[in-house]
Amino acid sequence: MMAATLLTPNQQLLPMRMCASCYHFCLTTARQLNGGPKSRCALETWPRGMSHFEKQSRGIRHRFPLLPLQKCPVIRRERTSAVETEAFGSCMAFLSPKSVVAARQQRSGISQYVAGMRHLEKLKEDDKLCEDAMETGQYAIFYDLKALVRMDEESSRMSLAWRNASEIDEILALSGGLKLSHAVLLNSTSRGFPDQPAKFALNLAKGDETSQQSLESAMGAQVLGIRRALFGVRRTDIEDLLQAYAILQWHSLQGFCSKCGGVNEKNMAGNRRVCSKCSEVHYPTMKPIVITLVVDEDRCLVARQPQFPEGMYSALAGFCDMGETLEAAVKREVAEEVGLEIDNITYSSSQHWPFPSSGLMLGCYGNLKGDSDGELSIDKNELEDARWISRDEVQNILESRGQGSIWLPPKQAIAHHLLRNWAFRS
Repeated sequence: MMAATLLTPNQQLLPMRMCASCYHFCLTTARQLNGGPKSRCALETWPRGMSHFEKQSRGIRHRFPLLPLQKCPVIRRERTSAVETEAFGSCMAFLSPKSVVAARQQRSGISQYVAGMRHLEKLKEDDKLCEDAMETGQYAIFYDLKALVRMDEESSRMSLAWRNASEIDEILALSGGLKLSHAVLLNSTSRGFPDQPAKFALNLAKGDETSQQSLESAMGAQVLGIRRALFGVRRTDIEDLLQAYAILQWHSLQGFCSKCGGVNEKNMAGNRRVCSKCSEVHYPTMKPIVITLVVDEDRCLVARQPQFPEGMYSALAGFCDMGETLEAAVKREVAEEVGLEIDNITYSSSQHWPFPSSGLMLGCYGNLKGDSDGELSIDKNELEDARWISRDEVQNILESRGQGSIWLPPKQAIAHHLLRNWAFRS
């Protein structure tokens, strides 16, 4: 056995040890795949039998027997650690898992994003594959649907308190029967594929007075309500926070089948529940919510609900009715809440919103109808106040970061971006 590194263009390779017969296998396979006796491996180090390979390339019989791939102990051992053989040009290479995925993408023409999404879909549909991923996964921990967070020194903001699978036993011991199989898969798993472990979230049910303290001590973190966590965690964790909270909350409310009353059972990934009695499949749902910034030339309409923090104003928002289009919902909500009619409705962007339960905020703009003077007729059952403010006022409020008498939603909220994009557009 001699050490060698097999090289291939533009690939990150693994150093490994191989026997002469394994080299012969590589050389012969490379010639077969790339069409010609002149094709052979580019090696950093050759074994003593180099002259025999030279002779083999000229058609002279090699003195070592050609070992089948599955019988070679070296290749078999490397295969078990997810290393595969791939051919590029005239070279044969042993690649890392990341390089193998990149190579397959190059041949198939798909991007890293597509490969990650397809991997995520396999985890959702294949319980065994997802179960295996749980053994090496990372876990965001929740207590009574509140996130465990810690201060992130680099960003000076809070981050989710992630735990590796190898560190999760202590947490499970505090839960009174919780298992890894109760975790739910997060979509951010696709971003790190294939280098990073799959990401999951686990919720520990509320216990006695000391259970929260014990958990915080074990995690080196603090329990924080979802609203405070949303406005406090670093940006890279917001997507995981929102999805984890939404799907864990959905599971907590879906213990029984709405069709026959049977017990619903979670699949491994947690993207659905199946009734154990009638086999009805239940999928998580989101409620569509329209949020609209009404504009009239150089002024826009903002309003506040009674439950808003003191001094905060935002755009108008409300739930879509069953069977209603986006445009119809926007016009209806504005008419109901402030007594105005709008037209020229345009869609801007969307955001998942967890309050009061999982919702999809659909951000829109609407222009005050031309024959209206903009006089407000406020529905006091919905709103505490509403007012027109100028473009300059919006700019000053956003730049002062809420230091005045009124303030606008922070950048984590879609209303902030509707206001900012309108106020600062050229």
